[in-house]
Amino acid sequence: MLRIVACGAIAAILLIPAEALSAARSYEGTADADSTTPITLRVKPEGAKRYLSLARAENLLIHCDGGATQARLAEAEITGRVRVKDGGAFTAKASNGLQTVTVAGKIVKRTIKGTFRYSGFTDVDGQTMGCDSGKVEYTAKR
Repeated sequence: MLRIVACGAIAAILLIPAEALSAARSYEGTADADSTTPITLRVKPEGAKRYLSLARAENLLIHCDGGATQARLAEAEITGRVRVKDGGAFTAKASNGLQTVTVAGKIVKRTIKGTFRYSGFTDVDGQTMGCDSGKVEYTAKR
């Protein structure tokens, strides 16, 4: 009886990490040159592979009309399922025809370093302008 209980306890302990690994991991950080721009990334393991399911920048500084106007974009994000390569690198690009968001990065241990970029037509104080954030470098940690 003691062996069965011990084996059952070991099996239960081994199952806990497997369940924990299947949950998405959130990485939080800011733009390197602008601490008022929070960056959030979510990576989900599926078997031996990992997928980026969310990349979001908030309060992103954008330059419009060739740099004549600066504004803050409330939020720019990519959602979906983007494969993270075996070395930890990923690149994702999403566009609705008027606006484009691009994110790239590399996961090393518990940190992601990369770039985030928004470009496209944006409503700024009631006027539609061509805007671009330029490449914004970020660091996010788990």
